[in-house]
Amino acid sequence: MLEINDSRRLQEYAATWNRDSQELSEIEFVSAVERIQEMSMEQFQQEFWDEVEQMMQWCPNHHTLIHVTREGWEKMKEDPEYRERVMALLRRDLMGPFCGQGYRIVTIGGSEEEYRVDSWSTSSDQKEEDDYMERRRRRRKEFQKRYEKLLEKRRLEKKRLEKKRLEKYLLERSMQERKRLELLHLEAVENSMLYAEKWY
Repeated sequence: MLEINDSRRLQEYAATWNRDSQELSEIEFVSAVERIQEMSMEQFQQEFWDEVEQMMQWCPNHHTLIHVTREGWEKMKEDPEYRERVMALLRRDLMGPFCGQGYRIVTIGGSEEEYRVDSWSTSSDQKEEDDYMERRRRRRKEFQKRYEKLLEKRRLEKKRLEKKRLEKYLLERSMQERKRLELLHLEAVENSMLYAEKWY
């Protein structure tokens, strides 16, 4: 729990309300802290997001995603000092010199050590997209070559099978013709023997 006589905390809290610490009496300070503690978690979260939205107005072209863990919400609600440190870090990261450049994911946890910002630039995205398109073109060409080879292989296989069928058909046909000729020859021999017997 915050102590009323803690002037540093009073100054930090006053800064959040854009007022001088001398203007903010200890009674107002205590009542504001109590108000935060009495708020439901949904109300507290809405107040937090409203303040974040005001920060983001300074950087309209931001590409930032903010994720707050359950422990982060609980810690910020219980400890206004921690909330103010988090807000100071957010101001630095959202309104700093790199505003609008690249993408950021901000993670807020239950301690300052868990506060984390992951970022990457849009120029690297363009390069990655170009690399992706180039890889895609290469894969498409490679696929096209493989497909053409497969079609050629199928065509040659079909031609080979047709040739094999034709050879088999011609072989069967020649065997049938040979049998037919043998049968004709046997008939002719038998007929000539019968004809010879008649004349003797």
